[in-house]
Amino acid sequence: MSENITYQHVDEFKSIYVKSEGLGIETDDELKQLLENAYSLVVSYSKDFEMDTHPTGRMLVYDAARYIR
Repeated sequence: MSENITYQHVDEFKSIYVKSEGLGIETDDELKQLLENAYSLVVSYSKDFEMDTHPTGRMLVYDAARYIR
């Protein structure tokens, strides 16, 4: 599991996509798992990065999470 994904990231993801994409049925734990899976996918094509210090990588993770859901 990625230790890069925090519940702060879950809240940010929800604030961006819950309204515009109709997400929000999942619990925070389920969304955290979804983001961890998306992070693993993004890292498989690049390298490890810190979600808090790499906003482009963070947005790639959020976008990937929308599609792997």
